[in-house]
Amino acid sequence: MQERKWYQKRSIIFTIHILAFIGFIIFYETYNFLNAKEETKNLSKLIQSFVWNLDDASAKQYLNVYIQNKNIDKVKILHKDKTLFLEVNNEKQHSVLYDIFSSLYLIRKFNLSSSIYFEKEKIGYIIITWINENIFIYFYALFIFILLSFVAYFYVETVIQKNLLNQAFEEIKALKIQQDADYYLTSLLIKPLTYIDLKSNYYKCEYFIKQKKQFEYKRFKDEIGGDFIIVKQIQLRKRKYIFFINADAMGKSLQGGSGILVLGSILYAIFKRLEIRIEDKNKYPETWLKYLSLELQELFESFQGSMLVSSVIGLIDELTGILYYVNFEHPYPVIYRNGKAYFIGENYILRKIGMPRMFQQEVKIQIYELQENDIFIVGSDGKDDLEIEINQQERIINEDETLFLRIVEQSEGDLNLILKNIQNKGKIIDDISILIFHILKKEIPVIGNLAAKETTKIKEKIKNYINNKNYKEVYNFLSIYVNEYPLDNELLYYYAAISYKLTKYHDAIDIGEVLLNRINPPIPLFPLLIKSYIKINNLNRAKTLLEELKKYNYDQNKIKQLEENITKQSEIIKDKI
Repeated sequence: MQERKWYQKRSIIFTIHILAFIGFIIFYETYNFLNAKEETKNLSKLIQSFVWNLDDASAKQYLNVYIQNKNIDKVKILHKDKTLFLEVNNEKQHSVLYDIFSSLYLIRKFNLSSSIYFEKEKIGYIIITWINENIFIYFYALFIFILLSFVAYFYVETVIQKNLLNQAFEEIKALKIQQDADYYLTSLLIKPLTYIDLKSNYYKCEYFIKQKKQFEYKRFKDEIGGDFIIVKQIQLRKRKYIFFINADAMGKSLQGGSGILVLGSILYAIFKRLEIRIEDKNKYPETWLKYLSLELQELFESFQGSMLVSSVIGLIDELTGILYYVNFEHPYPVIYRNGKAYFIGENYILRKIGMPRMFQQEVKIQIYELQENDIFIVGSDGKDDLEIEINQQERIINEDETLFLRIVEQSEGDLNLILKNIQNKGKIIDDISILIFHILKKEIPVIGNLAAKETTKIKEKIKNYINNKNYKEVYNFLSIYVNEYPLDNELLYYYAAISYKLTKYHDAIDIGEVLLNRINPPIPLFPLLIKSYIKINNLNRAKTLLEELKKYNYDQNKIKQLEENITKQSEIIKDKI
């Protein structure tokens, strides 16, 4: 707090007023005494003729009139030899208060005398008993001084408070400039990390993002918040995929922006690593997406719950339209198809990225097949959290998540109309971001004269191969399916099983792990993977999967046999060492 100046201190203000009051008393007492002395001289001149002529009657009459309007108690006139010529008393009646003040010597009497001359000859004396009634004046003066003290005190306090407010305003202004500078710097860092990089004949992408916090820094106008979008084309196993993320970081303004800065930075590092690491390029989409999710979770978990992010992260196979995605407590994605909008992925949703591990579910990848002319939409909760006006006095926050479905249907999936209709429904009160993919066309691969989506016919063909013990034909046939159109879980399991039978354990493991990363993997997959890991001597992974298998209602004898196989293989490895 700013130190007060000397004239702004209460003690000094009080002292000044006390000294001023004392000074006033001294001044007024002196003035009153001198005035009484002058009056005494004047009166001696006025009555000189009466004394010379010894006209006591006229003198008395004159003095009675004179002393009525003066603070005089009595007047004595003496001859030259100091014998009494005349004495006149003031017969004025006094109040009780006057008598009380007199008894307390607050009203005092004093005598003043003056010689009486007639033509320069002294002929007598006049003695006037004056009454000092200044106490009443002092009471009025004290009251006025008290009022002035209060006025001065409040004026000084007002000035001080005004100065403090001005100082606080300047400090706030400086802090705001600093805050806006932080906002501006953070927004500059975020901008290169938020981008749409899509050049495809199969998909059209639209997006809208608006942060609630708008700010000005110098001549720049910008915005900052927690919503985030990236669309980027990548390659996995020599196939083109569209990576996308729509995220909403916890907190407002700088906190949300900081979360997005961290998220965008780690994604940038992951993309750079994908460009140079063959191991990452050879991962299946489910595996790559799961490792990416786990990496983000581990990073944000280190912030101990102070930085959480909701998001939908996914991959779209450019040719086939197969969608792989994971939902971290973000609004459900929407499909608009044939004039109808509906949610997908309602059966499995994770907690926000960064939630402590004890509260987080296992990351599972959801699979969905996009069709031609579909419109696929993801968006933050800003599109749902609308302030709806019921009447002029009452407003509520929308809690109906299906409202957005009706808006999409009304807008026929057009982004501009969606935004317009959202604003018509209510006031946007949060950061908002919407990402839309229009599926223009897709290609369904053909495997052995069968379209890859004709799974029933494919399964019949595989059974015929198996009945004829043409296992290599099954393997070759399914190898194409696994790489070109890996949608059906049962066919992927067949591939893993036939790979194991043909002692292609690594192929069995690769596809088996892909299935494990999906929701509701087939139970027989677990013993198949356990046996495959035993074959390649990865007993730690085999033990982990065995513990997972025990959670299901699986044949205990077979579990016991698998445990024995792990133990036996462990002993063989020890003997070799």
